[in-house]
Amino acid sequence: MTKLFLTAVLSLFTIISSAQMMVTSSLSSPEEGADWAIEDLTDNLGLGYTMDKFTVGVMMNGDNYDLFGRYSLNDNLYVSGLMTEDDEMSLGLGYSLKVWDKLYIEPSYMYNMSDDAEMCDDEGMGKMAEEDKGELKLSLTYKF
Repeated sequence: MTKLFLTAVLSLFTIISSAQMMVTSSLSSPEEGADWAIEDLTDNLGLGYTMDKFTVGVMMNGDNYDLFGRYSLNDNLYVSGLMTEDDEMSLGLGYSLKVWDKLYIEPSYMYNMSDDAEMCDDEGMGKMAEEDKGELKLSLTYKF
């Protein structure tokens, strides 16, 4: 039994040591006429767990927590997804630009995939509302 326990603990530490953690924050633009403040950086703070090419994590969104995931296509390019507590889902594409040591600036474009973003015009053809088409985001990420 002791050997089984030690083997399990050793395996767990090996898996954890090969993984990477990241802290990220999406910058939100201030209200019109307002100046930039530290709250713009800390409103969407998140923590992610990276293993190989996959990253999963949790991000704050005001009082709610959103789930995010990303898949690295290469060293700099990634596909990401975000799911909110309101069951809204966004998919996007981003680029990691290394600024210093383990600090990255990551511009990304997120496209809202939820059903309520779809609207119908007079001919019955689906069209997207102007504010629901997508959003350009800028994130700061530090990878441990």
